[in-house]
Amino acid sequence: FQNKGLGTRLMKAIEAEFPQMKKFALGTGARSVRNQHLYHKLGYKDKETERFNDRITMIHMEKTVS
Repeated sequence: FQNKGLGTRLMKAIEAEFPQMKKFALGTGARSVRNQHLYHKLGYKDKETERFNDRITMIHMEKTVS
């Protein structure tokens, strides 16, 4: 179901459910380039990289809402 807009709609629906929030945070795998692209497109910025072991690295992202 990739590239059909489902991820974008889901993220926007989640954000719309919490209009009082000033900041949203999420994490994705460092090798999940398509996920990173989606989140960047939606306004999320890389905040921190966390390496768990040789195979797993997580990128923590945040979006500040005005």
